[in-house]
Amino acid sequence: MSPWIASIHAHQVPIWLLLQITALCAMLTWFFRRTRGEPSGLRLALVLALPGAALGALGLGIVLRLPAFVASGFEPRRLFGMGVMAYGALGGLVGTYAAVVRIRGGAVASALDRLAPALGLLVLFGRTGCLFAGCDFGRVSGMPWAMRYPRGTAAFLEHVEQKLIPASAEYTLPVHPAQAYEAALGLLMAGVGLVVERKKLRPGTVFASVAGTYAAGRFLTDLFRGDSRPMLGPLSMPQWLSITVLACVVLWATGAPRGER
Repeated sequence: MSPWIASIHAHQVPIWLLLQITALCAMLTWFFRRTRGEPSGLRLALVLALPGAALGALGLGIVLRLPAFVASGFEPRRLFGMGVMAYGALGGLVGTYAAVVRIRGGAVASALDRLAPALGLLVLFGRTGCLFAGCDFGRVSGMPWAMRYPRGTAAFLEHVEQKLIPASAEYTLPVHPAQAYEAALGLLMAGVGLVVERKKLRPGTVFASVAGTYAAGRFLTDLFRGDSRPMLGPLSMPQWLSITVLACVVLWATGAPRGER
């Protein structure tokens, strides 16, 4: 484990919150640069969509944890104790943004295309914050790049609860840096968006490509996760959501007529 990460926790720097704010600022800054000279309605729509991201991040997690909450005898920790969901944040942001654009009479598909590459920055910086905070951590690993987290982090508390380490331990067992894998996926999303954008295909293609990239990548990165997540059968709920998104992208690509929707 990097001594720097231990130092951050020792001084109780709210690195997770700082990097979530950085993620929002980076996305907004790049989007504003990308839409320079275009109708200001797109920028306003994105600003108005920010509360939708927060509501989606909290709301989706609560909905998906309801079965576990009921099964536990209505234990509050099962409903509210596992943080926010990235899929909810992205879905809430995109859905609210698209709704505002439509209400204002804009072209939704083109507007989503303009936003899509910048979504990669949300994933990049957001998951980097999780990497430092020790949340959304990976499963136990013997790989050379595996990380250990100090006491007080979510990873440490869960390893103690799972009886993987004693409560007197200083650090967790080595785990996959699953957050770094997903942060790298954010870079890939931005790159895919820019490449597809240059091809000038029909409206909606850039967004569909970025959404499909995230869905496929998220399905794979979840294979390395070691934290408690809502599950349905052998797959996590984010993996089922990834399958749903990929199916929607395929249906859109094969069934939508040319021209904007």
